[in-house]
Amino acid sequence: MRDERTRVMAMVETHSQKAAASAYDRSVCITAVSRARDHILSIDESPTGEQFLAEARRRLATLIENYHDPDGEYTSGRSVLVPILDDLHTGT
Repeated sequence: MRDERTRVMAMVETHSQKAAASAYDRSVCITAVSRARDHILSIDESPTGEQFLAEARRRLATLIENYHDPDGEYTSGRSVLVPILDDLHTGT
């Protein structure tokens, strides 16, 4: 499970770097990725790697469904979260 958590957090870090380099609504993008990171880090240490990944997908999908940062001029932050979920499904 630890390997899966490490791999997922590396994916999130890649998205964090992209958010920090965003040309539009940088703070909204950074905050959205930070929220995703918090949701994933809060997953219990006990599940298997596949259970961890399924729970990460579930939590991120729920976050996306309910996420809206009103401070964004061009994005609510959801558009930054969807590619993270896509990566969780494809494994990239």
